[in-house]
Amino acid sequence: MCQVSRRRVVLGGLVLVAAIGCRAAAEPVLFTKGVMVDVKPEDAPAAGEGVEKIEWTACPGEFEPFSLCVYGTDSGAWTIQVDDPKQKGEPGRTIPASAVEVSILWFEQTKGYPPGTTRVKDWVLDVGARGVFLEKGRTQRLWLTVHVPEMAEPGLYEGSFILKEKEGAGLVKVPILLDVLPLKLTPPPRRSVLRDVHRGLHPVRPVQRRQAADGCQGADVLP
Repeated sequence: MCQVSRRRVVLGGLVLVAAIGCRAAAEPVLFTKGVMVDVKPEDAPAAGEGVEKIEWTACPGEFEPFSLCVYGTDSGAWTIQVDDPKQKGEPGRTIPASAVEVSILWFEQTKGYPPGTTRVKDWVLDVGARGVFLEKGRTQRLWLTVHVPEMAEPGLYEGSFILKEKEGAGLVKVPILLDVLPLKLTPPPRRSVLRDVHRGLHPVRPVQRRQAADGCQGADVLP
C-alpha cells in the first residue's frame, strides 16, 4: 500500500501541509520448495530456497511447471506481468508471454466426495491469474507453467516475471530462463499410471535434461 508522509511547514504565518513522497510497501520474498512438495500458507521463506531466477528446460511442444511461493512482508494487492522471453543472440525470435500460464493455488477446505466423507484442506488451482493479494506474514503459492510452442527454435530464451504493487511503487523483477532443447518428443505409447506417478515423484533436474539432449540431437525420443 502506498503511504504518503506529510510535513507541517510554517511560511509567513501560514501553516502548509506538504506531501513528501510515496513509500513502497516492503517487497514480498520469493522462494520455492520444489514442484512435488506441499506448501502451507504459514510457511516462511526459510522453509524453502530463495528464487533468483525462474528456470525451465523443455522440448518444443512440451510444458513444464514451476512452483513459486510469494511471502507477504506487507498486506496489499500486486499485479502479475510476464515479459516475452527472447532468444539469446537472436532478439527477433521470441516466445509470447501468453505461453507462460500463471495460476494461483488457494489453500481451502474441500467439500469432500462422496457427500458425507471427511473434508480435508487442499490446494485449488485458479488458472489465468493477473494479480494476487498478499497478506503480511502469509505465503501465497503461484503455479507457473510454460507451454513451449511446437515451432519454437532451440536455444536459450530470456524474459522476466514481474510483480508490481497495485497502489504503490513496489516492484519485484525476476529473470526467466527457458532452455528449448534441439529435439522433439514423439507421441507416447500407452502408459502406466503408476509409472507416471513414480516419475513425477523423482523430477529430473534441468542440467540432467540438457546433458541427455546433447547426446541425441536431431532424434525423436520418447519422454
